[in-house]
Parts: sequence; structure tokens; C-alpha cells
Amino acid sequence: MDTKTLASIYREAHNMMRNIDGLQPQESFDELLKFLFFKENDESLQGRQHDLVASVDPKGRFSLPPAALAKQIRSNFKAYVKDAPQAIRQIWPEAKLKLSDECLASVASIFADVSITAIGLDIRSAALREFVPPEIRKGLGIYLTPDEVVRAAVEIVAPGPEQRVLDPACGSGTFLLEVARLWGESAGQHPQVWGVDKNPRMLALADLNLGHVPWLDFNGLLQDSLFDVGRNETASWFNSFDCIFTNPPFGVYIDPDKQDSATFNTCVGSDGRVYPRQQSEIIFIEQCFRLLKPGGRLAIVLPRSVVKNNSERVDWPRRYFGTQGYVEGVMTLPPETFYATGTQTNTVVLFARKYRQATESNEQNRIWLADVTNCGYDSTGRAKAGGQLSTIADDVRRFIESAECVSTCRWLSEHKKQDSFTLLPSLLASDKEVEIDGVPLHELADVITTGRTPGRSLYSDDGLFLVKVGNLSGKGIEWAARDRNFIPLTEREKRRKANLLLRVGDILMTSSAHSPVYIAKKVDLITEIPDWVGGEASFVGEVMLIRPKADRIDPFVLLAFLRSPAVMNQIQGMVRGQTAHLHSKDLATLKIPHRLLDNNSPAVEIAEILKEEARLARESSHLQWKLESKLAAMKIA
Repeated sequence: MDTKTLASIYREAHNMMRNIDGLQPQESFDELLKFLFFKENDESLQGRQHDLVASVDPKGRFSLPPAALAKQIRSNFKAYVKDAPQAIRQIWPEAKLKLSDECLASVASIFADVSITAIGLDIRSAALREFVPPEIRKGLGIYLTPDEVVRAAVEIVAPGPEQRVLDPACGSGTFLLEVARLWGESAGQHPQVWGVDKNPRMLALADLNLGHVPWLDFNGLLQDSLFDVGRNETASWFNSFDCIFTNPPFGVYIDPDKQDSATFNTCVGSDGRVYPRQQSEIIFIEQCFRLLKPGGRLAIVLPRSVVKNNSERVDWPRRYFGTQGYVEGVMTLPPETFYATGTQTNTVVLFARKYRQATESNEQNRIWLADVTNCGYDSTGRAKAGGQLSTIADDVRRFIESAECVSTCRWLSEHKKQDSFTLLPSLLASDKEVEIDGVPLHELADVITTGRTPGRSLYSDDGLFLVKVGNLSGKGIEWAARDRNFIPLTEREKRRKANLLLRVGDILMTSSAHSPVYIAKKVDLITEIPDWVGGEASFVGEVMLIRPKADRIDPFVLLAFLRSPAVMNQIQGMVRGQTAHLHSKDLATLKIPHRLLDNNSPAVEIAEILKEEARLARESSHLQWKLESKLAAMKIA
């Protein structure tokens, strides 16, 4: 049976649950997981005469009436859950199928001639992914790592079947599935893998993918890897794993008021105070180092901002990581890599190794960089020729072992192992992103902040004008009012106190979007706030404000700098989150070259060109307003 056939069977069963019992998509998905768990267990009982299979005629019809068939399935399901590992018992403590007898019998008939355990791991896992398309995965909170990325990471590390392998955020078990595929049944050692996830639905998926492979032991735990691991049955896990592969949740912040984050070094600043919030990705790196044995290896998918951005909350943890281990290599990925899985985050795969002994930290080290620019498909998910992920693992191995020239790989400069994490941001600067000798933007601006998006009920037909992403053109602000461009004047004072009223000379750019490629794509300078919008304006949360110090830098020169493609790429590298967000603290670190601060001839010429562009944009905006006013008076608009 191939992937498409099995996925269509899953889809048919899911639709049947919705049509017969009227279940919502999430409820249907949960019931399908239960049925598949029953089905796999029923098939795995060796030497048993399978009553359900035996009672099916050649056309897939059961001789048992629906009520009797459903009763037998419910009874067997309850018994299988009772005998299952603790994680499964936690997922379904009541051990009940909620489907009606009619629906349960109908679903059973669809799977009557299907032997799930006889289908290969690749097909089973791929069928589940194909059955749950991105739009449904997002609604269910399921984010899967692309197979090509998983395969590349696992093949680069290449763990052996005798090694202990863990994924502390295993989700559906994608990384562990790839490890099993690498080992194959011929491993002959009955290897084990460990997976932890705090989402019951995801762990159930992992168990379906891995729990009934006869030659592999899957040890799944329903726990929070950051705050539960190390207790009870996992008390001996620290310093015990040879390899860890993981793609932890992005954009999740740990709140010390709700969780004891002070136990993590990465949550405590250099002054000894606990951070009010810390990114979970950073804490995951620390936890992975705790779990690895000396010499153990880590491959972790991270937002590019974690390894490239600079701030005290990131820089200090990097210093700590340097006391635990070092960076072996980095695989950078293009933004579209994760589009097909329902998220749009600039990502890298970081490869690190825990020190075998403390003295190793002073040894010299070089980091390999594998720069993937073509993941094999575009932002719409369509195939794209020249994909590099299928060969990148071979490229990396060939490059490391023989120092052979490979177009996708290069060495970063030499340094001490203990400095590999702290130096990573500057080492990762590509030829097009050379570290600039300049002045940080925060020294040249009075204000750098994002706006505030009001609730839908606050919008009005007139009042205070709000500049939205649609009003940015990259050639000047378009002041034509669109849908929901005003809020009541009563909001003006609140926004004034929050420094959210715009001024002439302010620079605005896109700072939040569904994809990183739109961040900083449109940058405009305010040269007027027209009378026809009230002479005052504010801006929404998807827009970033930069208020330059006119005595330090010409706003038009800064505008030209921010619009340059190289700087746009640099800014996009600062983006964080499952959806793309540019944070003001990150943008504040952007370096402005010293030569742009001098009143030299090229800078003056740049300013004059953009001033002329701004003048033309103002005239165009005025003409557009006059036209709309005339059309409205004639009752045409």
C-alpha cells in the first residue's frame, strides 16, 4: 500500500466520523487516533485469531451486527489501553471510544482489509502527514519538521543503534522515525529510542508511528521536558544520552511566576536576577546539555534570531553554553523551508557537542557552515529544481572528512571552543552581511517601537488616522483611507502618552507579517500628515517606528540605508516567532556605517534623491485625495 492510498483511508474515516456523528475536526482526529491505536494493538497480538478480520466477507462487510461489533471493539480498546505504557494511559485515562455504534462499525469496515503494522514506517508516517494538511495541523496545534530537514540532521550526526537517542519535544516522532529508518531492521540489536512531549495528541501520534515496530523499543513519556524530566522515572536521565534531535516550540516564553525557571542558568542574568521572561528555545538548549552524556551530540532546530541576535537575555546564556559544550556546525535554511508545514520562521539547525572533560573548553575549534539556499520547493509548496537538502548531509561529511571544496559548505574562523556560542553571531555573517563598523541604531534614534493595534470594536469612520501596513508603499506613505483606518479621538491622549503619535521625520516599516520575507520590505518616511486625515496620526502593531535624531543623521540617508537589500536581509535575520515578528530591541542593535553620519557628498546626493521622491509621493497623494473627493461629491465613489 502506498502513501496516498493509506492517507485517503484516513481521510475517509475522518470524514465519516464528522458526517455520521457530527464531530468537529479535532474531535474526529482524536477518535481516529484511538481507533488506529486499537487497530495496531489488535494486529500485534501474535497467535490470536483476529475475530474482526475473520468476520469480514470479501467485500469488506462484517457478519456481526454494528452494535455487537462496536461492543467488541470498545472492549478490546479498553483492554489495550489498560495494558499500554503509562504515557498512553495518561492520554486516554477513561479508555473510551466516543463514536456511536454505527460510526464505529463503519470505520472498522474501512480498515477491515488494511494491516497497518505490515506497512512500512515511511509510508505510515507520511500518510498521517498527508492526511492532516497544513490548515488542519495549525488548528490542531501540530507543527511538523519537514522530512528533508529531519533526514539531513540525522544523517549528519549518524547515531549508531547501540546509542541512546532522545527527542525531548518529539511531537509525532519525526526525528526518531528517521533514526529508526537509518538503523533499519538489520541493526540486529533491538535498539531503543526515547521521546517526550507534553501534548497528548502528539505523543499519541508518536506511539502510532513507533510504538508497534517489532524490532524497535519506543519509550514515550507524556511530560514537560523542561520542568518534569529529572523526576520519578526520569531521575537518571541527566548525563545519559548519546544523541538528542529536536525541534522545540518557538516563540514560547517561560513565566517565572508560574514555573520555577530559576533552576535554569539561562533564566538568570549576569546580575543574579531571574529574567521576567525567557525564550523556551534557549532553555531547551540548556536542558539538552544536561541530558547529554559527556561527548554527546545535539542537533536542534532554532529560529535564526536565537543564534544571530544580540541582547543581554541571549548573550548571557550563550556564555553559559560555552561552559557546557561547543558548536560543531550550523545548517542555515531558507524561509520557505517550513512554509508547507504551516509556519514561516527563519530557521537554522544547530549542531553542538557536550565537553568530554572541562579542559576541552580551551581547545581550538572551527565551525562548519552548510548554507542551504534551495530547499526543493517555493513558498507555495511547489517543487523547485535544484533542491540541496537531499544531498547536504553528504556534502557536510565530504567537506569535514577531506576538506574538499563544496559549494554549500565553508569553515568559519578558528577560535576556542568555549567561545563558539558567543562568537556565532559575528561568525555567521556572510559575505553580504559583513559585520559593520558603525553606530548602533539606538544611539541615532529617540524612539524605536512598534505601534498598537486596537480591538475591532474601536474602529470608527473618522477620528484619529491609523497608519497600517497597507498604507506603506516603499515610496512614501499612502494616506488614502481604507477599511478600518480610524479610531475615536478619545484614544488620542492614550496614544500620546505611549509615544504613539507620529511626527514629520518619523520612519515606518513593516514589523509583523505571516512571513519573514515581508518584514522591512516597505520602509517610508513621513514628510507630512495631511489635513484631510486630521493632521494627526498613529500606527498599528504590525508597523515599527524609528524616530531619528536629526542632529546625528539625516532621516533621508537613514531611509536609504534601511531600504537597501543587504540591510533588509540583515533585518529579516532578526525575525522571531512562529509568525514573523521584528522586535524593537533587536532592530536597535543594527549598525549604521560611520560614513553615513558625515555630511559628505554621496550622502547629500542620496538625501536629495529621496526628498524628490517624497515630493512626488506627496503630490500623488494630494491628487488622489482630490479625485476621490470629486467622485464622492458626484456620488460616483
